[in-house]
Amino acid sequence: GLQPRAVGLQTGGLQRRVMVACGLVERLQALRAREARRAEGAQSGQRQREPQARPVLLDVREPWELATARLEIDGAALVHIPLQSLPHGHDALDPGQPVLALCHHGVRSVAALRFLADQGFDHLVNIAGGIDAWSRDVDPSIPRY
Repeated sequence: GLQPRAVGLQTGGLQRRVMVACGLVERLQALRAREARRAEGAQSGQRQREPQARPVLLDVREPWELATARLEIDGAALVHIPLQSLPHGHDALDPGQPVLALCHHGVRSVAALRFLADQGFDHLVNIAGGIDAWSRDVDPSIPRY
C-alpha cells in the first residue's frame, strides 16, 4: 500500500502539497510517463507491453453524498459504485487500471481497496482523509457535510 509522507514544499500551492502527501501526483506522473513511453514505442513499431491505463477515481459514497460534494481529478475517470454495491459492481472496473478510491473520511475507501486487492487488482491508492480532507485542505469550494 501507499504510505502518506510529509513533504515540505514551499512552492506549488496547497493542492500540490496534499496530493504529494497522498502520493497521487507521483502515481499520476509515473502513469503519464509510462503511457508516453508506450506511445513512442508504438510509433517506432515496437510492440506495446501493457494496455493503456487511465486511472479511475472510484467514489464509494452513497448517491446523496456524491450529489452533495463531487471530486474530479484531471486525467482520471470518475466511477461511482457505492461500497455496498462493490461486490456486484466491481466488474465494471479493469484490474489493470490504477484505482484511486474516495469516500467521506477514508474508511469506506480502504475497505473497498481491500476488497479489490482480494479480487486481483494491483494498482490501488486511497485518497487519505476522503473528500472531507480534500475540501478542508485542498479545495474549499467543495461542500463539507
